[in-house]
Amino acid sequence: MSIVVEILGAEKKTIRIDIDRITVKDLLKKLNLLSTEYIAIKNDTVVTDDEIIKNGERVLLYPVKSGG
Repeated sequence: MSIVVEILGAEKKTIRIDIDRITVKDLLKKLNLLSTEYIAIKNDTVVTDDEIIKNGERVLLYPVKSGG
């Protein structure tokens, strides 16, 4: 099995990663994304960078937007 990652933004992108477990922080690094620019959501709950994503789980990466 694999971890399914959905990245939202201008385009929605779905990626499957074959790995047993990984922290959100390491997942973002692997995808060359900054943790300050994305919020991770697992099971409809916002999770922190140290949350472990396990094989078979799905995580949504939602871009942070700000402006003034």
